[in-house]
Amino acid sequence: MLRQGMPMEELKRLTFLQMSQQSRNAEEALLVVLNTCARVTKKISEINWNKLDSFGEWLSKLQRQRIDLNNTLTFNCLSYLNLANRILILKDLCQANLLGVNLQWANLERANLVGANLVGANLVGTNLLGANLVGADLEGANLVGADLEGANLKRANLEQVDLKQTYLGGVDLEGADLGRANLQQADLGGANLQQADLEGANLQWVNLVGANLVGANLQNAYLQGANLQGANLEGANLQRGILQGADLQWADLQWAKLRKADLEGVDTENVDLSQVIWVDDDGNPLNENP
Repeated sequence: MLRQGMPMEELKRLTFLQMSQQSRNAEEALLVVLNTCARVTKKISEINWNKLDSFGEWLSKLQRQRIDLNNTLTFNCLSYLNLANRILILKDLCQANLLGVNLQWANLERANLVGANLVGANLVGTNLLGANLVGADLEGANLVGADLEGANLKRANLEQVDLKQTYLGGVDLEGADLGRANLQQADLGGANLQQADLEGANLQWVNLVGANLVGANLQNAYLQGANLQGANLEGANLQRGILQGADLQWADLQWAKLRKADLEGVDTENVDLSQVIWVDDDGNPLNENP
């Protein structure tokens, strides 16, 4: 089907336009059946894509120019596909259901993934340079080695994702949910994490130089050896965080909450703790550093 197309020439007395529409509908029906089986078995569907851009071309045929924000049935039936190495540059995948897909080493540069469902997706080594992932659900996805430079991840759900050693420099993660995410040794230099939820996240040896963490939730986060030089932690919640050996030089900790935070081995010589808020177990501010 992908190489020769549907044999619509066998149908008589149809115009070319009618044959084209019938072909499109038949191909969508086949995708629906395949996806129905995949949702039950939760196994990756293997399709012999004859070219790196075959899937993108086929998708353009099934999902034509939008006339509104609604998707065709096709976009709800893309889960559990093997799309490894596919070229999807600038592709419109807004609100697509990509649950459990394999996008390993795929090229999604500047793709539109706003509100997309990428729960449990394999995004190892994926090129997401400049991609729009606002509000996307990436819970449990594997993003190890993915290129997210310049990506927009505002309000995205990244709970429990694996971002170990991933480059996230300058990425917009404002309001994102990164609870219990693995960011060990990731590069978040200059990233925008304002109001982000990083509770229980693994941030060991992460680079957060110059990052914006204003109002971020870092309760119970693991920040051993993290580099927070010049980071803005104004109003951040670091209660019960483990910051052993972290570098906080010139970091802004105004109104940050540090009650029961583990600061063992932290050099505070160039750290202003005068306006840190030390709170009790009920969250009530204390007057002095305990």
